Amino acid sequence: MKITLSGGRIVTTDELWFLNDDSEERGMLDGICMQISRDYDLRRARPTHPLRAPNAKPNSWLKPVCYELVVEFCREDRFDLLEDRIERCGRYSRGRRGDINVFQTGIMAIFAHAPKALGPRDRERFGKQLWHAFRHYVPSPFINGFIAQYEKSTSHGRIGRDLDSAFRDWIVSERLNDPCPDFRGGYPKGINDEVRAKHLNTDSSTRRRL
Repeated sequence: MKITLSGGRIVTTDELWFLNDDSEERGMLDGICMQISRDYDLRRARPTHPLRAPNAKPNSWLKPVCYELVVEFCREDRFDLLEDRIERCGRYSRGRRGDINVFQTGIMAIFAHAPKALGPRDRERFGKQLWHAFRHYVPSPFINGFIAQYEKSTSHGRIGRDLDSAFRDWIVSERLNDPCPDFRGGYPKGINDEVRAKHLNTDSSTRRRL
């Protein structure tokens, strides 16, 4: 993952997965989080111009960045590094653990060294928005559009409690090769059955070719 910050600086997590020393992993993660936090502060300090691209706005820039970072740590099965950072910075999650999703935890980890840079209400709200997008397998470039669309309308059909029926086929296709399904929570039986059936059809086709 690469993040372009102010002044053209690039933050990358690629090297993180090849480190064998815990202290080096923590140090690199701390550096990434602090640079994200600093860049967010810089963007907030700039006056908003009506001709700016949507992602130039501080929160519109931050959400895809947090989304990509958390998804990558889930994909690499290293979410423990984010939880560890919260503990090292003396932060903790209020409420029951089951009420806090991976993005709320991830955002808390990113700003753990500077909790006042992003208030608890924004951390909770952004985390819920990103979780909703994650559940629908929304790619990071479309995060802000997805959030804007679904905050303005409540008329969408639903699958289960929180899934939009218009995304059903997309969700099924993405779950077939999901590298981090355990982090997305449970899905309705109808979707799981359809994914299982497609897997069986794929296996049968492979055997026939062999």
